[in-house]
Amino acid sequence: MTKFYKYLFLLSFLLSLTQGAQAQNAQAPTLSGGIGIEENAVLRPQQGKFNLKFLFTFMEGDYIADVAVKVADASGKVVLEQNVDGPILLALLPAGNYVATLTYEGVAQTRKFALGARGLRTEQVRWKRSEADGPPML
Repeated sequence: MTKFYKYLFLLSFLLSLTQGAQAQNAQAPTLSGGIGIEENAVLRPQQGKFNLKFLFTFMEGDYIADVAVKVADASGKVVLEQNVDGPILLALLPAGNYVATLTYEGVAQTRKFALGARGLRTEQVRWKRSEADGPPML
């Protein structure tokens, strides 16, 4: 990935944070992607700015994308809802208890988790591979 694209990626991320904060129903700041070595190289140093990381894979460990994510706080208010374009989603949420519904190809999973004031919590979410997904990558 050229420097231009890295800067463009970071600029779009920063713009999404400012636009999200100005929205009436502001959602949690997020960063997603992770397809390929270049995107992973951009995401990895950004992890320290977030407190939640979802990693989406098949049971065998192959990465998957196009996961619908919906996170609600303890009162049931949806604080994050988006389709993720890569196997990694980073989010910044206030400390508290949450319920996430994660859907891939119509198969939903629910995760309950708590976030503290510090640290990065990683949730690896795995789905069974269907025939349409093809064989595992070796």
